[in-house]
Amino acid sequence: MPVNQIWSQKSSLAAEQAAAGSFDTAMRLLHRQLGIKNFAPLRSMFLDLFTGSHSYLRALSSSPVVSLAIERGWNESASPNVRGPPALVYDFSQLEEKLKAGYKATTTGKFTEALRIFLSILHTIPLVVVESRREVDEVKELIIIVKEYVLGLQMELKRREMKGDPTRQQELAAYFTHCNLQTPHLRLALLSAMSVCYKAKNLATASNFARRFITQRLTSKTPN
Repeated sequence: MPVNQIWSQKSSLAAEQAAAGSFDTAMRLLHRQLGIKNFAPLRSMFLDLFTGSHSYLRALSSSPVVSLAIERGWNESASPNVRGPPALVYDFSQLEEKLKAGYKATTTGKFTEALRIFLSILHTIPLVVVESRREVDEVKELIIIVKEYVLGLQMELKRREMKGDPTRQQELAAYFTHCNLQTPHLRLALLSAMSVCYKAKNLATASNFARRFITQRLTSKTPN
């Protein structure tokens, strides 16, 4: 039996189904388990999983290419008659590195790039296989963190597009300050909202953001 078929029959994980080339099965699993309907953002990831779990060998120029399955956790003592699960190109450590990159892009004001990174994390999470309950909890925590940044950055980028509507600009800037962000990024949001309201001569609201900003600074300097 082909290895791809063995992988597909033995697994109920969408990532492993994609690695086996069973894209339809992977999509059905994701729809049933997570309610996903739009698979366009996952197309390239499905292909990466499939190509990343296979290697190709040509012994002679005249012979056909031989497809080799790459198994996860393989070692020399493994039984030749037992097929392990497919090797996967995505893991949780990669998501952690992406999160750091998203934080850095946000800090430097590269909000378009930051939004792309955070969306990439959300798209990758359904295709990451975890091995322990602790990792499950870490993934859930990551989802909460990333969705706050995606929501906030989308509002901030939309605000920048609405230069002719100062009222809507102030609303979006204010909403951004209520996202659950890291302290340095919350300060950036507060400074931005304060500036937007001040330019619109909404001094009362600008002073409110200024007070929140000062409170954040004082809180961060208070010893535990």
